Amino acid sequence: TEAVCSATISPDCRYVATSSEDGSARLWHVDTGKCGRMLTDHKEAVYSTAFSPDSKQVVTASEDGTAKIWVVKTGLCKLTLKGHNTAVLWATFSPDGKSVTTTAADGTLKIWNAKTGICDRTLLGQKPVYLASFTSDGKSFVTACGDCTAKICDLVSGE
Repeated sequence: TEAVCSATISPDCRYVATSSEDGSARLWHVDTGKCGRMLTDHKEAVYSTAFSPDSKQVVTASEDGTAKIWVVKTGLCKLTLKGHNTAVLWATFSPDGKSVTTTAADGTLKIWNAKTGICDRTLLGQKPVYLASFTSDGKSFVTACGDCTAKICDLVSGE
């Protein structure tokens, strides 16, 4: 194993997901501290992990330019989100679990359908877009960019 890049706890507090520079993510049982699943389909470093609101899925973001949605119970990759031209730095589910937002080193932010894996929208930010976080109502999100700014955007209009 190499350096751990991120750690997040599931909404039901049963799992912790970690990401690593070795190209893997791991799902750890909170009650035992033991690794329950290794998610190993990425080809390069995994930078972030995030659980779906129902704790049944986890999304990972990778240097390999993809994000992947995994089934927590089985550890199987359900969808691979392809479309960024550079490293995917962050991925997160919307509060309703219907969308996934990814951010990339090239300054793009993509909004994906979490059920189909289809990219619904691509927005351009400042290089790089480090992360995006949804508001609790899911109508807006905030981005953190490499130009030392944070921007609040409407989900529908992107502005």
